[in-house]
Amino acid sequence: MQNIVILSGGGIKSAVCAWRYAKDNELTLVHLSFGQPASTAELNATGELAKRLPRAALIPLVLPHVTSLQRGGEDGVSSVGAAGVVGTPSNNPEVDALSPVMLAAIAPMMLSVGVQVALRVGSSTVVTGLTQSAEGAHLGLPSPDPQTDNRREMLHGLSIAFDALLTAKSRVKIETPLIDLGYAEIVQLAVRFDLSLEQCWTCCASSTLPCTQCQQCKARSQAFTQARSIDPATTTVPTR
Repeated sequence: MQNIVILSGGGIKSAVCAWRYAKDNELTLVHLSFGQPASTAELNATGELAKRLPRAALIPLVLPHVTSLQRGGEDGVSSVGAAGVVGTPSNNPEVDALSPVMLAAIAPMMLSVGVQVALRVGSSTVVTGLTQSAEGAHLGLPSPDPQTDNRREMLHGLSIAFDALLTAKSRVKIETPLIDLGYAEIVQLAVRFDLSLEQCWTCCASSTLPCTQCQQCKARSQAFTQARSIDPATTTVPTR
């Protein structure tokens, strides 16, 4: 029995990844908080997922430097806040918003942390829920144009870097079991696995109630519609 590290944001994709590996493995679910508005809800959802799995542990980690650096405008330049310090909140929502430019590198950083966790717990596998369409605005991963989607190149490059840095006995591989699947297909898998989808958190703008307006909420709604399923987290019946 292996220990598999799952990077989890508390959503449907990471839940499907976890259940895929849960039958024959121990799991370490890693949630990373970097100042995203939905951090608390994501962590709670990941914790609930860990409770429902037969052999799973939760490791919550914080990336405080990202929280400090991401205080910037749309151009990605960090602002000087009221205290005169880069990264200090300015009490201006437009200035303090998460910068897409700053977050563009969050995925490689998360994978790097995942590898570090794997080394700590004696795992040789890190799993991430990257999908065919990378609906992940809060991770700096907008839905790519198929002509310019270079996530596989990113993963290949990171794998080469990790292999070069680690010894043969400590090497960690990155697995992306959902990368060839669309969101609707993943919803269908979640329904087949009988996952508690109402406990999977998707919204990237709130930690209380889903806003229904952010890119993540809209992508989830569209996925359930395409999968011809009803989202148990809402009272909206999808159009058939």
